[in-house]
Amino acid sequence: MRSSADSVFRLAQSAQMLELLTTVGELAGDGPSQVIMVGDFNSSPEDIPGSDYNPFSGNMESYVPSYLLATYYFGFLDSWLLQKKYDNGYTSGFDEYVCDPDAELTTRIDHIFLGQNGYKIEKVKSIVVGDDVKDMTPNGLWPSDHAGVVAKIKFSQKHSVPRAKPRR
Repeated sequence: MRSSADSVFRLAQSAQMLELLTTVGELAGDGPSQVIMVGDFNSSPEDIPGSDYNPFSGNMESYVPSYLLATYYFGFLDSWLLQKKYDNGYTSGFDEYVCDPDAELTTRIDHIFLGQNGYKIEKVKSIVVGDDVKDMTPNGLWPSDHAGVVAKIKFSQKHSVPRAKPRR
């Protein structure tokens, strides 16, 4: 379940995302490696940051949502928005017991973030899965507390990467 806008958990989530993005950046380095981050980031494109936009200060006025850290500050692309056509893509909103067949998903907090880093993204097709009543288990439970996101992504290489020649 997503925490409220003034929850201290939002600060923790922001700090965790900052740590993840920094670590991924260090591991990816400058080489032409593709970075894809998939997960429940508990942050929506609609989340609004605090007034001073400083993720290091530790107070709610400086809160920067995880989604905004990934897309705006670190340059990751949201695969959902790269499609030619898309709906709201909501993935969150099931009740805590995951058994209400009438539950409505109301927020998009599960994402596939793409870092280009040497590759051109040619085509993206994303879908939400686990959000239809027919996806419920025989016992009447949703498969998870969130719906999932699946994407098919076509990349093409911008830069030539030298390949080793086979030995004869």
